[in-house]
Amino acid sequence: MRREHRFVLTCAATTCASLVAAVVPVPAVPRALIALPLVFVLPGEAILRALDLQFTRCARAPIVVGISMAVTLLGGFVLDWLGGLTPLGWAAWLGGASVLAAATARHGGTCLRPALPTFAVRHVLMLAATCGVLALTVLSTVRSTELFRPFPYTNFWMLPQGAAIDAYLIGIKNGEGRPETYAVRLMVDHRMAGEWQDLVLAPGQWLAFPVTIPPGMPARAWLFRAEQPQVIYRTVTVAGNEEMGGVSATSTTDGAS
Repeated sequence: MRREHRFVLTCAATTCASLVAAVVPVPAVPRALIALPLVFVLPGEAILRALDLQFTRCARAPIVVGISMAVTLLGGFVLDWLGGLTPLGWAAWLGGASVLAAATARHGGTCLRPALPTFAVRHVLMLAATCGVLALTVLSTVRSTELFRPFPYTNFWMLPQGAAIDAYLIGIKNGEGRPETYAVRLMVDHRMAGEWQDLVLAPGQWLAFPVTIPPGMPARAWLFRAEQPQVIYRTVTVAGNEEMGGVSATSTTDGAS
């Protein structure tokens, strides 16, 4: 069996093994042993063979690793755009790139090269690939910086309004970084006192509405999101205290933030 045939079979076998490992539960160590060649070796080696670039062994090893990591980085952008950042998606991307480049080295690479200035085309292709990866990296970084919100949240409060002892204001502010639809339920003295549905807020937008809570009666308001209508997202309480002649308000978080 020729050397090129063996390499194509190696790429195909590793790709099949990684696809199986992505679907079937496999221990972490065997899965890592299968993934490492696909991430650091096979794509770069296949691309060098397709381009028929010759280097010494000492120079070839870091170039193979660098090209393989560039293919992996490019795959991250493509799979993120396609919604395929999964073990199966990574196996298909890395394995497909390796097999395709290896097959090109066998069939298409040799017959096309003599008609072109080989040295110039190789370097132009490598430079174009590098510029493409660099441009995607810059664009992705700028986009991620604009959308980066490490702690998305929603403010929810119930506070006294003005001098009236029974007037309160329930407020919501959307800090999630995306439009949200909320619902609010108010319980006063263990009885349902109000419910507000379909409160749509854009990122950074807020709204507040007045409610009446008789002096000395405990009250609690719950906030829900439309995507999880049965899960309490925020809770605020007002504890009545007739002896002190006033009330105190507290806020807690129920559910994921």
